[in-house]
Amino acid sequence: MDKKCSRCSRVKGKHLFNKRKTAKDGLNGVCRSCSKKYMMAYAELNRADVNKKAAERYNRADVKKLRDEIRSDEGYMEEVRRKAREYKKRPYVEEKRRLRVVVVTDATKLKMSEKQKLKRKRPEEIIKNKARYEVRKALDNGSLIKGDCSVCGSNIKIHGHHHDYFKPLDIIWLCPSHHHKEHARLNEIERNKK
Repeated sequence: MDKKCSRCSRVKGKHLFNKRKTAKDGLNGVCRSCSKKYMMAYAELNRADVNKKAAERYNRADVKKLRDEIRSDEGYMEEVRRKAREYKKRPYVEEKRRLRVVVVTDATKLKMSEKQKLKRKRPEEIIKNKARYEVRKALDNGSLIKGDCSVCGSNIKIHGHHHDYFKPLDIIWLCPSHHHKEHARLNEIERNKK
């Protein structure tokens, strides 16, 4: 059975509509893709308000308390890590990861310019890539857990920043904007040295 989206007026399968208990058919009147476009446009127009509300939700006392309890419960965190390891060992997951690596590698080989190839062979780039690999490996096996941004406390799209690539697991967690600012600050220091 199909349903017509009230926004784009296209007839789509019911599986392409979100659930809505109050609706007669139990589905939202707008399809998922239109809902997503609307939410992204709303978030873009009201960025400050959306960020403020997200920060308020994140910093609510009850949510903070629950988050702290979860982080402090080592048994729970060990169970989460164990389940993640088990999931990654499933044959279809391993196959999916292997194929993704192959596809990315092949695409990278096709798109990489000579300049990029030379850059990857520079000693400092090799050290950086090894450090990044160590962090990914530690995150995958659960020996390292992503934290919140050390500047603003955000937990959205957190990056690991290395002050010293020879100490791969000695990192600070930063949100994208603070990570960018940190690199800009370091680049400014480098320019001033010259």
